[in-house]
Amino acid sequence: MKRVIVGLIIIVILSLLIVSCGGERNKKSEKAGLNVGFIFVGPIGDGGWNYAHHQGKIEIEDLPFIENVFYREHASDTETSLIAIEELVKAGAELIFTTSYNQKEATIEMANKYPHVIFESCSTFIKSENIGSYFGKIYQGWYLAGVIAGLKTESNQIGIIVAHANPECCRITNAFALGVKKINPEAKVYIEWIHNWYDPSKENIIANKMIDMGCDVIAHNSDSNESQRVADTRYVYSIGYNTDMKDFAPKKNLVSVVWNWGAFYKDTVTKVHKGEWVPDIIWADINSGLFGLTDLSHHITQKEKDIINDLAEQISKQELVVFFGEIIDNKGIFRLVKGSSLSEKDLLTMNWLVDNIVVLNPIASSE
Repeated sequence: MKRVIVGLIIIVILSLLIVSCGGERNKKSEKAGLNVGFIFVGPIGDGGWNYAHHQGKIEIEDLPFIENVFYREHASDTETSLIAIEELVKAGAELIFTTSYNQKEATIEMANKYPHVIFESCSTFIKSENIGSYFGKIYQGWYLAGVIAGLKTESNQIGIIVAHANPECCRITNAFALGVKKINPEAKVYIEWIHNWYDPSKENIIANKMIDMGCDVIAHNSDSNESQRVADTRYVYSIGYNTDMKDFAPKKNLVSVVWNWGAFYKDTVTKVHKGEWVPDIIWADINSGLFGLTDLSHHITQKEKDIINDLAEQISKQELVVFFGEIIDNKGIFRLVKGSSLSEKDLLTMNWLVDNIVVLNPIASSE
């Protein structure tokens, strides 16, 4: 009898253990979700680059398989990026998006340190077992923006504030100038380097200087919206970058070249969640939806819109290649001969400017 009672007790205990263990598994399954981190190079309230990435972050937050989304701002160099990534890993991030070229070295170092964490690195063109990279051929959009500037200028003087003298900014600026030249060979594009992604006070000074010298279209590939504000205040046309800038320049903004990071972020977190992620180097073109132009302003006539839309379609169909044909730089050196185009390597190492560009601060132009 005692043996029977003992046996029953053991059975009951085992049953309770099974139920308890099963309950823990179910509880864990219910809580299971992906923890994602973002590292921003500047403030998310800049209205530009960081704001655009932050908007993409918001688009993934309500996906059913997302557990937590963490982020850090102002990771503008390797040291601050290392600290930010370390904090996100300790918080539990399993996938981390680093959103700037400035964070490249930190991404590589921390990916080696934490091989169980997946990293996606923006604009760096790097890849390893747990690093992928992503960017877009935004220069295609900037070519079209240059066409718009060339159509609208009356003084034939166009200003663009340039963040850095690096290949990314050179590609953007050259594509813009080639777009201007396509439609208006007499126009000049005046640039000034600020050697910073975000410096509103300097951008304010330069925008005013460009307008004082006669520029009647102002563009920028820096991260703030300050030059847009200045142009609108002084009733000069403007072209924005990163996000739709018309709210900062409601009177005179012509168009903005914008990023749509949310599409990429949703696709990536879904692949990681499903176990389908593989490292890759993504350099998406205008057909991807990763970038494009905002709606064209009412300042642009229907005839002008038809020209822009036709060129956009040609780029989409690869009938128009931005860096194709004879191109001479602003020092008189032939960079391309007729019938040829730049290779991907040439595009990624670009350190020269086309011949209709005038640099206003050449002494400071080397980095």
